[in-house]
Amino acid sequence: MEVMKIELNKAIEYIDKAQAKLSEWRSKVALGNRYYNNEDDIKRTGAAAIDAVNGYLQGIGQNPLRSADNRISTNWHEILTVQKNAYVLTYPPVFTIGKDKELSEEVNDTLGDEYAKVLSRLGIYATNAGTAWLEYWVDSDGVFRMAALEADQCAAFYNPMDIGKETIALVRAYNLQNADGNDVVHYEVWDQQEVIFVNGETMEEEPVIVGGREVTRMPNEFGEIPFIEFANNERKASDLLKYKGLVDAYDKVVSGFINDLDDIQEIVLVLKDLTGESEDSLWVPVRDAEGNEKLDADGDPLLEEVKKPVNLLQQIKAQKYLTVDGTGEVDKLSLEIPTEARDVALTMLQKQIYVAGMGVDPNPERTGQATGAYVDHMYHLLELKAGLMETEFRSSLNRLVRAILRYLGRDTKQKIIQSWTRNKPKDANETVNRLASTPSEVMSNYTKRRLHPDIDDPDLEDTLVQQEEAQRMQNLLDQFADEPEV
Repeated sequence: MEVMKIELNKAIEYIDKAQAKLSEWRSKVALGNRYYNNEDDIKRTGAAAIDAVNGYLQGIGQNPLRSADNRISTNWHEILTVQKNAYVLTYPPVFTIGKDKELSEEVNDTLGDEYAKVLSRLGIYATNAGTAWLEYWVDSDGVFRMAALEADQCAAFYNPMDIGKETIALVRAYNLQNADGNDVVHYEVWDQQEVIFVNGETMEEEPVIVGGREVTRMPNEFGEIPFIEFANNERKASDLLKYKGLVDAYDKVVSGFINDLDDIQEIVLVLKDLTGESEDSLWVPVRDAEGNEKLDADGDPLLEEVKKPVNLLQQIKAQKYLTVDGTGEVDKLSLEIPTEARDVALTMLQKQIYVAGMGVDPNPERTGQATGAYVDHMYHLLELKAGLMETEFRSSLNRLVRAILRYLGRDTKQKIIQSWTRNKPKDANETVNRLASTPSEVMSNYTKRRLHPDIDDPDLEDTLVQQEEAQRMQNLLDQFADEPEV
């Protein structure tokens, strides 16, 4: 069948339409990454309008009363993001294809060593911005490869008549360095048959090196566009939106408290019956018209008295003391820090951040030997949030597995079973006792081994148990054969 080429003007049309989508995702990615990297808005705004106040006071020659400007960012978003992704993706899901054990092992092996890392990055990218993309390809050695991409690199276009949103085209944006070493945006425009490479400055086809050869376009050999979207939830919304306002408030309270501690070290003086400015006498050398110092008969410089206004606050700060006349008076004013109110605010905000972020508070009121039921209760909000992401990831992973089946030349319509394992603290004794009390008619020994907290490789353990059982039976047969006949 003849491959239909993408016309350059059609590719440029897709690129133009993609700009708005890419720009919107770019701002979301930037915001999520800033908070994930502990660069909250407090770093930009401060706890209060410190800069404006200080600038005004310094402009009129006054020493600012509140000069401390600590901007302390707290890494709440990173904590909740890592907590969710470690809970869901520490043990990446494994796949069973129908009842074909060999094919299942082949699919899991094809995923490769990068599978766990790529899936973890997809989870973080999706949590930060709301969605992420996985690209897959076959390298020059024929190895199936994959990589995680952030949301601002891809813009997809769907068939408007398809309720399942089949992707009919996709634009991927990325930077490449030109001959001068400057970054230039480049685009890949994909459809079902082909991909074309376009220079973002010239809007012309430009050759790139793919698989060791230089090309401006390539046929799409996968039968579908090789990009799979991994959404964070059904709305493609970032987790940060749930609690950003609470985190900003927490940052302001902490930063304001530290500012007060710094400012309280400054002694504030109330000057009574004294004007803000006073005069002091300065003796300076007398100079002639040419700027040379005049000398007296003894050869010493001639001096003249000059009256100069002096700022009292600056004078006090410089000489560390102040003299007043009989009508003057000085009182000391100290700052009071409402520590109790701040403690209440921080406690309330911290609790609400975990609730709004649907996370697990590592310092619950109840500690010690918690039962499995209590641990499940602690994790129930996190489980709800994780379940939403798992639902979206499941359909995307099925698409990935079917792409691998096509790569292996196997039937893509087979049933795919995903096995997910949560990374959650468990009471080992409680688990072991429950497994031991479960009848073999209800649960197989292999499943019990897979769920046993002390067994990491149930397949290996199953083989070892069978070997030991066979050896035990052989020992019984040998013992029976050695007994003398009666």
